[in-house]
This record gives sequence, C-alpha cells and structure tokens, in this order.
Amino acid sequence: MFYRSGDIEGKQNVKKQRRDDTKRGFFQIKIFIPNSERSKELIIEDVKENLLVSELMNMACFNSKYMTELDANFISIYNKDSDEFDYHIQRLCGFEMNETHLWVPYINCVREDWTDICQNNRILFKNDDLEFRYEKDLN
Repeated sequence: MFYRSGDIEGKQNVKKQRRDDTKRGFFQIKIFIPNSERSKELIIEDVKENLLVSELMNMACFNSKYMTELDANFISIYNKDSDEFDYHIQRLCGFEMNETHLWVPYINCVREDWTDICQNNRILFKNDDLEFRYEKDLN
C-alpha cells in the first residue's frame, strides 16, 4: 500500500492495518544490496511487541549471527547551523555512504530520515516492514 509522504492520516491507517494483520512473531529487516538484484533479510526475535528502531538495529548489528555480514557502522556529525547532531548509517554490508550516496531507511514503504528516527525514538512493531536502500543523496 502506498500513500504520499505528507499524508499523515494515511501513515496512521497503514500502521494500524499492518498491526491488525496476522501477527509476525519476529522483527524483519531487509537490506537491498547495491549494484545487484539481491537483498539480505534478517530475522530478529524478541519477546517485546515493539522496539525502538535504533534498538532493533543495535540488536542486529551486535548479534553474532549477523554481525560479520552486516558490517555496519553508525555515525553522528555535529551540525553547526542547527546546533544538533545529524545521524547517519555510515556503512551496511560493506557499502559506505559517500558524497553522492547514503543508506536510507524505509518503514512500511515510506522513506524516512535516520536522524528523525534516532531523535524521535521511532518505534517499530513486529508487523512493520523495515528496509534499507542505498540511494543518491537528495541534498
């Protein structure tokens, strides 16, 4: 299901619909590998029904099952203009962000900003879809 990124009511409806669907008993992360048709799917099991996205990524990155293949690194860069930190996924699966490309999270098919996810303690439910894509920087 797709909707405009500015459609707040649509976001709430999709989130509600996903949570009401048949419940998944695990969290799922899908990473699209750059320059290929492949993707990597990670299954993270937890007794909680929801987790912070940053907490889920920490669980995946420090899980002995996924740690080596994820090869992940997260960074924060101080922004003098806003007097705050900007958060970035510096590397996933061996692909690093650079001047032209960065890792972009999608939650339920909606493009998200990693800084917003971290600063606002974004929660993810087991039925939510979390994906990462290596895309051209829009800034």
